[in-house]
Amino acid sequence: GPVALARAQRAHAARVLLQTTGLPVTEIAFAAGFASVRQFNDTVRAVYATTPSELRASAPHRGRTRTATPSAGIPLRLAHRGPYRAGPVFDLLEREAVPGVEDVSGTPGTRTYRRTLRLPYGTGIAAVDERPHTGPGAHPGGWLDARVHLTDPRDLTTAVQRLRRLFDLDADPYAVDERLGADTR
Repeated sequence: GPVALARAQRAHAARVLLQTTGLPVTEIAFAAGFASVRQFNDTVRAVYATTPSELRASAPHRGRTRTATPSAGIPLRLAHRGPYRAGPVFDLLEREAVPGVEDVSGTPGTRTYRRTLRLPYGTGIAAVDERPHTGPGAHPGGWLDARVHLTDPRDLTTAVQRLRRLFDLDADPYAVDERLGADTR
């Protein structure tokens, strides 16, 4: 139901912050949308069967590439279902970019889309990297790498939702293909 979905989203936001930032656990609890630290601890234990501190300690440290400064932003993987053709999406975003708000840099296949965000608790800057097409024969799932810089970490969930909508990551490509494939035009 809606309450369980909201709880899972808050737990996921908390896990991302625990594993990718050095923010204090108390700040993470409120940034992820929990009303209290107790509620945060109980939810993390229920969802991940571990404490927030243990969850942070279990984070993969791929070569310790994390920086110590909060200005480095929060790294994210924006998952999508099925094959995703990032090239045409980045082409469209590049053509329609609003100067001073959006920017696409790099060469096709390795572009980065950046935009400013006005969020409920402050502002942010998001950067999303283009990934090669995951078409036939490739793994049907995948993600886009992103990094968000927020003035207030409570805006993480809103920023992720906006990026998912902008890149149409919740679309079902198989249903779209089936529907459009049935159209004679």
